[in-house]
Amino acid sequence: MTSILVHSLVTPWATAVFAVSLVVLLLLSHVLVRRGIGFGTPLYGASVALSPVLAVTLSPSGANSGSVFCGLSPRLDTGITDFPAVTEQFANSVMLAPFGFFAALAFRRWWIALFPVLAAPVLIETTHMLVPALGRSCTLQDVFDNLTGGLLGIVLGFLVRGGVHLSGRTRAPTR
Repeated sequence: MTSILVHSLVTPWATAVFAVSLVVLLLLSHVLVRRGIGFGTPLYGASVALSPVLAVTLSPSGANSGSVFCGLSPRLDTGITDFPAVTEQFANSVMLAPFGFFAALAFRRWWIALFPVLAAPVLIETTHMLVPALGRSCTLQDVFDNLTGGLLGIVLGFLVRGGVHLSGRTRAPTR
């Protein structure tokens, strides 16, 4: 089962999208670090975390949906509740969690970390909608699942960042 999944994800297109997105994202991270907008290591980690997501979601699937509109799902359930079963919804939810985690560690302000995590699923699904040659379907459920995972990652990142700051403080000497 795992070998079939890996074989279906590791295609020449996915490898090319991964390589190009990794280089572009690392260069963008480098520019942000040089301008003092984010912290280096977590920002590079966010780039590395987002590259496989882009490789999986933006490589052609072979089928052509032919639709220019996003499908509306009858219900919006979070895929995290599907644990431990690995479903498409669960995978979509967990997929952006590492990106959200590193984004929370990379920026001083919470809203700066929130922007790329909110923008990524919207841009991915918009690309699915506008480029039918990818053969991907555009659904609002995917946007919701990606946002759920990204926001979970941000929360975990801020918890870790807060824990690191608290553990690094020293108590004032008592007299």
